[in-house]
Amino acid sequence: MSTLTIGKRLWAHSVVAINRGERDSETIYTGVEFILDGISLSSQAGLGISSGYVTIFDAISPPLARSVLLGIDSVAEHFPSQGRIPLIFCSCGDPTEGALTARLSIDRGTVRWDQWAWEHDSFPSEALPDFPIYRFLLDEYENALDQAMNTALNHADIPSSMIRARFPGDGLISWITRKTRGELAYQLSFTEIDIIKAPADIDAPGFQQLIRDIRSIRTVLAACVNDRRSLPSKKEIEQVRVLVDDVLASDEVFRLPLRTTQALNWLRQKL
Repeated sequence: MSTLTIGKRLWAHSVVAINRGERDSETIYTGVEFILDGISLSSQAGLGISSGYVTIFDAISPPLARSVLLGIDSVAEHFPSQGRIPLIFCSCGDPTEGALTARLSIDRGTVRWDQWAWEHDSFPSEALPDFPIYRFLLDEYENALDQAMNTALNHADIPSSMIRARFPGDGLISWITRKTRGELAYQLSFTEIDIIKAPADIDAPGFQQLIRDIRSIRTVLAACVNDRRSLPSKKEIEQVRVLVDDVLASDEVFRLPLRTTQALNWLRQKL
């Protein structure tokens, strides 16, 4: 028999601002992870924290998720097809946008997951023949579902961390034309971040160092933020390169808004 245990997995909800004055944000949540014979399902599927995909317990009502995984209920009408269950899909809650699915069979006290596939409402399914067949004892399976439901309910809508970044607007060309600010200043705008919620130190031991390094980058390049004619010295460039490398190598970099990370990569490439 296979083992199904329940762990926790961090996942990200990203917001990219459109209009000037709005904020980019990266909110990290703690979700459910299926661990099958010691291996997480998300890692088997190649899904990272910022993929936008979560387990069924994080995408819909946890009690409904439990019913779906027992073959009692369904998430979306006619999707996936009868006898199949969506285990991982978009955090928006709509499995028809793309879901990791398996065939569910329950017979004589045994549960079986097999015939894995990526399915989408508008495209042909992609079979995953390398995924193994899993068999569970029904009572152990139900206990795991209960644990998953309780984990999801305990962490629902409670962010692990939330960081916002100022969006200066798509004014780079006009800034350069008006000779007010250059691209360096534009990129540095995304490093002006607000910590709305910090993770607990025990969950993210390197987080405070990450924030200190970002603020040090802004301190070193402070003159370049407001004066397009100001160019960093060789010493300042060397300082910034070390700081940027430390930030991008941090285990906590995934907590930063997307365009903040992109700006840091720009600094590493251009300076």
